[in-house]
Amino acid sequence: MEDVLVRERVREMLATGRLPTGDPVKLWAGPSMGKPCSVCGETIRAATEYELDFEPRLTLLLHPRCYAIWNEERRRGTSAAAEHAS
Repeated sequence: MEDVLVRERVREMLATGRLPTGDPVKLWAGPSMGKPCSVCGETIRAATEYELDFEPRLTLLLHPRCYAIWNEERRRGTSAAAEHAS
Protein backbone atom coordinates (compact mmCIF):
# COMPACT_ATOMS: atom_id res chain seq x y z
CA MET A 1 0.00 0.00 0.00
CA GLU A 2 1.34 3.42 -0.95
CA ASP A 3 2.32 5.83 1.82
CA VAL A 4 -0.40 8.31 0.79
CA LEU A 5 -3.05 5.62 1.25
CA VAL A 6 -1.53 4.49 4.55
CA ARG A 7 -1.56 8.10 5.78
CA GLU A 8 -5.25 8.50 4.82
CA ARG A 9 -6.11 5.24 6.54
CA VAL A 10 -4.21 6.24 9.70
CA ARG A 11 -6.03 9.59 9.82
CA GLU A 12 -9.38 7.85 9.46
CA MET A 13 -8.51 5.26 12.11
CA LEU A 14 -7.33 7.97 14.53
CA ALA A 15 -10.49 10.01 13.94
CA THR A 16 -12.76 7.03 14.61
CA GLY A 17 -10.77 5.79 17.63
CA ARG A 18 -9.63 2.57 15.96
CA LEU A 19 -6.03 3.67 16.55
CA PRO A 20 -4.91 5.22 19.82
CA THR A 21 -3.45 8.72 19.96
CA GLY A 22 -1.48 8.21 23.16
CA ASP A 23 1.87 6.61 23.80
CA PRO A 24 2.02 2.83 24.12
CA VAL A 25 2.74 1.34 27.53
CA LYS A 26 5.36 -0.89 25.88
CA LEU A 27 7.00 -0.85 22.46
CA TRP A 28 9.08 -3.63 20.97
CA ALA A 29 10.86 -3.93 17.64
CA GLY A 30 11.83 -7.40 16.57
CA PRO A 31 11.82 -9.99 13.83
CA SER A 32 8.64 -10.17 11.81
CA MET A 33 6.29 -13.04 12.68
CA GLY A 34 4.49 -12.75 9.32
CA LYS A 35 1.23 -11.45 10.81
CA PRO A 36 -0.96 -8.69 9.33
CA CYS A 37 -0.24 -5.04 10.04
CA SER A 38 -2.86 -3.39 12.25
CA VAL A 39 -2.88 -0.33 9.97
CA CYS A 40 -2.67 -1.45 6.35
CA GLY A 41 -3.72 -5.08 6.79
CA GLU A 42 -0.85 -6.40 4.66
CA THR A 43 1.35 -9.22 5.98
CA ILE A 44 4.46 -7.85 7.64
CA ARG A 45 7.25 -9.29 5.51
CA ALA A 46 9.85 -6.69 6.50
CA ALA A 47 12.72 -7.94 8.64
CA THR A 48 11.40 -5.88 11.57
CA GLU A 49 7.93 -5.34 12.99
CA TYR A 50 6.80 -3.07 15.78
CA GLU A 51 4.61 -4.36 18.58
CA LEU A 52 2.83 -1.69 20.60
CA ASP A 53 0.96 -2.47 23.80
CA PHE A 54 -1.70 -0.10 25.13
CA GLU A 55 -3.98 -0.23 28.14
CA PRO A 56 -6.43 -1.85 28.45
CA ARG A 57 -5.33 -4.95 26.54
CA LEU A 58 -4.69 -3.57 23.06
CA THR A 59 -1.73 -4.79 21.01
CA LEU A 60 -0.89 -3.46 17.56
CA LEU A 61 1.58 -4.96 15.09
CA LEU A 62 2.94 -2.51 12.52
CA HIS A 63 5.31 -2.28 9.58
CA PRO A 64 8.14 0.16 10.31
CA ARG A 65 6.69 2.66 7.79
CA CYS A 66 3.15 2.27 9.16
CA TYR A 67 4.52 2.90 12.66
CA ALA A 68 6.31 6.05 11.46
CA ILE A 69 3.19 7.36 9.73
CA TRP A 70 0.98 6.59 12.76
CA ASN A 71 3.46 8.36 15.02
CA GLU A 72 3.58 11.45 12.77
CA GLU A 73 -0.19 11.66 12.35
CA ARG A 74 -1.07 11.18 16.01
CA ARG A 75 1.41 13.90 16.99
CA ARG A 76 0.12 16.19 14.25
CA GLY A 77 -3.42 15.65 15.55
CA THR A 78 -2.35 16.42 19.12
CA SER A 79 -0.63 19.63 17.99
CA ALA A 80 -3.68 20.70 15.99
CA ALA A 81 -5.99 20.05 18.95
CA ALA A 82 -3.75 22.12 21.24
CA GLU A 83 -3.76 25.02 18.75
CA HIS A 84 -7.58 25.01 18.56
CA ALA A 85 -7.83 25.02 22.35
CA SER A 86 -5.68 28.20 22.57
